[in-house]
Amino acid sequence: MVIELDGSQHYEGSQYYKDKERDREIELKGIIVLRYSNKEIEEAFESVCENIKEILQKRIGEKVYDKTELLSNT
Repeated sequence: MVIELDGSQHYEGSQYYKDKERDREIELKGIIVLRYSNKEIEEAFESVCENIKEILQKRIGEKVYDKTELLSNT
């Protein structure tokens, strides 16, 4: 899994198309690419983390624990 944190320049002009082409090349190797804007990270960090966790769970078919869940189970 690749997680990209993108600034505004990644949504403009040629950079957008370069990113899409790179993503496609990576995904052809069976690697999922997740992109989040810096704004998403700043304003909705917990939601981004939950989204990543859900995607991981689907990919591996098992429950993914975060550190607070692991600590509470000990």
